[in-house]
Amino acid sequence: MRAIIVIPCLDEEAGLGATCASLGFMPGRPAPAATDLVLVDNGSMDGTPAVMASIRHRFPDNVFVVREPERGYVPPRHRGVLAAQEIAERHRIEASDVLVLQADADTIYGQDYVTAMHDAAICSGVLVEGVAQTDLAFAAANPGYFRLARYADSAVEAFFANETDEVVIDDKVAAYRLTDYFAWGGHRREYDRHGDEIHAETSRLFLRARMHGARRVRAGSAVAFPSRRKLEIDPLLYFATQGFPREAQWRARWREQCGSPLSLRDFDDPAAPETLKRAIFLRRAHGLIFFAVMPEHVARLCDQPGVPMIRPPAFQALMSLVSAISTDDLRAAPGRLFEICFALLESHPELFEACFGDPT
Repeated sequence: MRAIIVIPCLDEEAGLGATCASLGFMPGRPAPAATDLVLVDNGSMDGTPAVMASIRHRFPDNVFVVREPERGYVPPRHRGVLAAQEIAERHRIEASDVLVLQADADTIYGQDYVTAMHDAAICSGVLVEGVAQTDLAFAAANPGYFRLARYADSAVEAFFANETDEVVIDDKVAAYRLTDYFAWGGHRREYDRHGDEIHAETSRLFLRARMHGARRVRAGSAVAFPSRRKLEIDPLLYFATQGFPREAQWRARWREQCGSPLSLRDFDDPAAPETLKRAIFLRRAHGLIFFAVMPEHVARLCDQPGVPMIRPPAFQALMSLVSAISTDDLRAAPGRLFEICFALLESHPELFEACFGDPT
């Protein structure tokens, strides 16, 4: 099976070369066997195009540069997959024999990452997900942040679904066969009732895939180390949302309420559990949505409820409210599941509070 790696790029001059090298496209060495690299420029204004051209020059038979003028998360990812399709047709490779690997330009991939993802894609109808890890040096330099994250998460982990039932997918460590991508409907833009774009494009792709009988497979030895620049820019926002890219209007309201962004150093304050109560509540609520409510609802729709668990009435009430989202909804517009869960967080914070006992 041929591996085609797709990397969307928007002003990624600083890290793109290192990312490509970590995936096997390093100076002075041949390209990895049966592997191609598609670099998608999404309108960069820095030196990214020159870096792309340099990598292409070193590997003219295996590196392809394409451009996608429409900005956003979805357009460059989709354009990259279309380029992968063109490469397969040029080499007369069946689409079922092509594994598309999504990658990010600010992530360093571990040794044998591509091989591990390839080995995990044992059949069609699976979405393979690697493991994104925090660099140990970064974690050691910011103990307060990670200590508070553990404290917050410990209150909701008992609700979390089994890993095999998870439906939120990390975009930068995902892979699928080319045939499956088109069978599942590909990446699509979706907007909520306020006109804000709903992100998490690969999670939404997988929700549609689940309605087609697909499953998620973890490639435990495919390790990646993403940049922490978004965390460093606004650590409190990143903390509160579990790193999920919430909609623009929600982020605007959040910043209006919180004022100036905190620094990572502020999490070292012994009083942080008290002063950051609102952020802790939101982190727990987002965790409950992503790792408990959503996977349990999807499992029920797929008639795979898993091991029965004792749930408090508040959690059962949340599940009842989410039940309005049907199989047809997830096939047509899976972003609605995110939208209704986020709306519940706004309209019924008391149900989340009752699940883990924190004030809003």
